[in-house]
Amino acid sequence: MNEDLKTESIEKDSTENEKNTKGINIKKKLGGAFADVKDYVGARAGDAAVVIKKGKDVAAQKAEAVAADFQRQMLRPVFDESLQSKGFPDVIRVCEPDKQHQDSPVCQNAVGHYVATKDMNVLNLYMDNASNYGLSFYPSLAEDVYYRHPFNENRYISLDEYFYQLKKEKVDELLQIAQSLGAKYVKITLMAEKKSFTGASAKASAKGPTKGKDQKKDVIKAETGINADYSSKTLIDVEVSAETKFKGHLPTPPELKYFSNEHDIQTLINMRMNDPNDLHEQTYTIKYSNSSKIKAATAAKLDVALKKMKLLNANASVSAEIEDESRLYYKYHIEFPTAEELE
Repeated sequence: MNEDLKTESIEKDSTENEKNTKGINIKKKLGGAFADVKDYVGARAGDAAVVIKKGKDVAAQKAEAVAADFQRQMLRPVFDESLQSKGFPDVIRVCEPDKQHQDSPVCQNAVGHYVATKDMNVLNLYMDNASNYGLSFYPSLAEDVYYRHPFNENRYISLDEYFYQLKKEKVDELLQIAQSLGAKYVKITLMAEKKSFTGASAKASAKGPTKGKDQKKDVIKAETGINADYSSKTLIDVEVSAETKFKGHLPTPPELKYFSNEHDIQTLINMRMNDPNDLHEQTYTIKYSNSSKIKAATAAKLDVALKKMKLLNANASVSAEIEDESRLYYKYHIEFPTAEELE
């Protein structure tokens, strides 16, 4: 009986030990599993932190790119390779970079920037770079606004000197034409158009019979009031631009630039070249603006651009110069030697 109790007790202890052992093993396995889960969660949390950091870096880079693009659109920097490939516009302002362009990262190494209006871009070329492109600036390179010469694409003339300089070149060409055609005397006078106005008014009335659908005679009366302003146009001498005597000789074809499309000049050349002894004296009246290269529409756009850059003189504008030119004429008097004088 006692041995049976002992055996039962031993079996019970053995079962308890097995349970304890299994419990310990389960706890170990669970502990290991929990440890793996903790490591996994920690790893994933670390990955998430990396992803978040990368996301923040990408977002920051995109924000920087957007900000840089916005600055480029606002500041419009110009770089050397762009000028070399695209060339230069008709209008150049030579200046120093302002603080905003100087401090902006997107403008580093820029040689200038554009100022844009609705219809025109003005290149602001920095002084330190202006002499690097084989351009000439008349009368000198300085902080100024220049316009391209009409027949020399690499020559730019200060707007303050532009109209005076071209007037001088036009007179020089007229002298050269006279000399090439063998003239003995030429006088070039600049004239201005002067208008005078007179007012007039008149009233007229008319009566006439008409027939309507009912074939009855109707009478209509028309009365018209006319108000008109009549203007007379006269030319007055402004200045003698040139007066020269030559020895005189047989004609040679002149080189034309400003007056290549002027009908009177073409007529003069043809008459002189076809029969040197047929023409001895002639006076032409040539409209000054026919040889101008800046047209009214371009002048208006340029004025808008200058105003935006705060460079427009309150007492003068490019449009005003063009308007003045529209009232000017050249009186071109030319005399040629006779056949006897050439002998």
